[in-house]
Amino acid sequence: MSRTSTTPSRAPPSWIVPAAVGGAIAAAAAIAGGIAVSRRRGRGGVAGGSSAPAPSGELVKAGELDERDVEILKALRESRETISSLARKLGLSKSVVWRRVQKLLRMGLISRSDEGGRTYLSLTDEGLRRLEEGGKR
Repeated sequence: MSRTSTTPSRAPPSWIVPAAVGGAIAAAAAIAGGIAVSRRRGRGGVAGGSSAPAPSGELVKAGELDERDVEILKALRESRETISSLARKLGLSKSVVWRRVQKLLRMGLISRSDEGGRTYLSLTDEGLRRLEEGGKR
């Protein structure tokens, strides 16, 4: 004797499918819109990326500094700062400052020190030299 299920399968409520499709479309549009806006501002790909195109359309090489990098170096020439204080001072988001700081650390232009649970950033001698050269390699 074989038994079959007598419980009917339930379809999802009628509002779930359109909402899921609409949400996916909205997410895709937001992503595409963010990329398009950042490209118009001269920053390719995701806003604040370290491989952003220079105003001439060429990619900024890892050893080159753009305007935001120079702003960070100038702020650190005045005094040592945290990422949060740099973000406030420069009017940038902490995530943008963090990405730029990672690039500048790799280049040896700034250094970091952990004191009392905080991370402070300082300009190195190489960073000061590059800043005085106008950010050129």
